[in-house]
Amino acid sequence: MLTNLLHDLHIARIVVAENRAEMHRLTNELQASEGYRALEAKAAEAATIVENKVAEITALSLAAFAADANKHPHPAIEIKEFVSVTTPDTDAAREWCFENFRPALALVLKTWEKAVRDGNIPVNLAISTKEPHVQIASDLSKHLV
Repeated sequence: MLTNLLHDLHIARIVVAENRAEMHRLTNELQASEGYRALEAKAAEAATIVENKVAEITALSLAAFAADANKHPHPAIEIKEFVSVTTPDTDAAREWCFENFRPALALVLKTWEKAVRDGNIPVNLAISTKEPHVQIASDLSKHLV
């Protein structure tokens, strides 16, 4: 039963590989064509124009906002303000949080799960279980006779 299924899987993988190779060949053929290269150049030129226009509009809009705090310099434009936070001394911030703001001390799940797997966490807090997972060899040709 497993041998038959592995054989079918092997055949299906070969078909996928052949299809991808043909797609790659056709893509390369298309990209090598003169029409494609011309269109690619036009698209790159248009993208540069878009980037320049966006930069110019952004600069003018920010200048207008700086001058009069108008968040709508044009009906198609809205200025949004985002607040960013920088913490220069994370150790001091963590110590302060232990005493004053416990909700800011988030559990790092990756570290927690490793400690659980290593047996460093009491079993009443977390349990580590093993689950079997099937791994099928990528190259089945050497396993099928």
